[in-house]
Amino acid sequence: MGSITFIEHNGTEHIVDFEAGKSLMQIALDNGIPGIDADCGGVCACGTCHVIIEGSAVNITGGATEDELQMLDLTPERS
Repeated sequence: MGSITFIEHNGTEHIVDFEAGKSLMQIALDNGIPGIDADCGGVCACGTCHVIIEGSAVNITGGATEDELQMLDLTPERS
């Protein structure tokens, strides 16, 4: 078990515990994180779960999958 910090656009932080193997979307849903609608049920179809991972953490989490990259191409916020 570990912990993760979700940070809303307004800077509000939510530090929650998580179980290994769960998606960030599911962890956010399980903990009532505002702004994570997960309307698609985790199949990368709705694009409402925008997660920005700090550069150093990518070594731990891994990069985006092809499905995730395709969905991100549809959002204007992508940098």
